[in-house]
Amino acid sequence: MIKIPKFIKIGGRQVPVKRLASSDCGGHGGSFSAWTGVIKIANDPDYPQDEIEVTLIHEILECLNARYEYNLSHPTIMSLAENLYQTLKDWGTNEIT
Repeated sequence: MIKIPKFIKIGGRQVPVKRLASSDCGGHGGSFSAWTGVIKIANDPDYPQDEIEVTLIHEILECLNARYEYNLSHPTIMSLAENLYQTLKDWGTNEIT
């Protein structure tokens, strides 16, 4: 299980990670706002832990995409998130800081 931190450092900046109801995440499992610089992750009790973890990675990629103008498509971000998640799980990583 990957520990969901309250902050992540991305590009030398602290990015808050907030656990909220999915309704506060745009009805999705998570969201990133380039305007506020906040990652939101759904905290609904029926949201599976593995989905929470891959969503965090997905939103980190969204943050990188916005900050550094990589112009990655959403399907590319989804694929990268799933594959990075699997790699981290295979390595036994349980913390993203």
